[in-house]
Amino acid sequence: PPKKKWKPTKKVSRSSDTRSKNAIKEAKEQYLSGQFEAAISSLEDVSTSTRHRSKYRRQAKKLKKQIEGLFESYQQGKEMLQNEDDEKAKDKAFVQWAKFIKEEKSLFYSRQSSYVAEVRNQVVTEYMKSASKAEKEGRLHDAYRLWTKASSVNGSAQAEAAIQKLQDL
Repeated sequence: PPKKKWKPTKKVSRSSDTRSKNAIKEAKEQYLSGQFEAAISSLEDVSTSTRHRSKYRRQAKKLKKQIEGLFESYQQGKEMLQNEDDEKAKDKAFVQWAKFIKEEKSLFYSRQSSYVAEVRNQVVTEYMKSASKAEKEGRLHDAYRLWTKASSVNGSAQAEAAIQKLQDL
C-alpha cells in the first residue's frame, strides 16, 4: 500500500507564525537593550509553548542558549576585573571581553548590545588609568601604547589628546 502523507494534527495559522517570529525578534531587542532576563523569559516562553511550531521552538531554544553564553562571558569579564590592582586579572578580563564582543558580533552582526557599550567604556577607562600611571612614572613608551589602545577601542578624545602630547615631546 502507498505511504500516507504526513499531516499535522493541529493546523498552525500564519498569524501564529508571525507571533512566533515577533516574539523571537522582541527577545533579541530585549537583549540588545540590556534586558537579559526579559529576553530569556521571552525565549523560554516560545521554546516551551506548544502554541509555537517546533521550528520556532527550536530557534528560540538555540537563541536562548547563545544569549545565556554571551551573558556568562560578559559576567566572567566583570568578575575578573573586581580586583582593580591586579594587572594580570585585568588582562584576563580584557581577553574574556574581546571573546564576548566577537561572539556577540557573530550573532548580531553590526548591532551591539548595551553590554558591549559598557565593556568598551570600562576597557577605555582601564587603559586610560594605566596610561596615566605609566606617564607619571616616566614610562612614556608604555603610556603611548596604552593611550593608543584606549583610542582604538572607543576613539576617546582624552586619549587622542594624550597621544598628541606625547608625540610633541
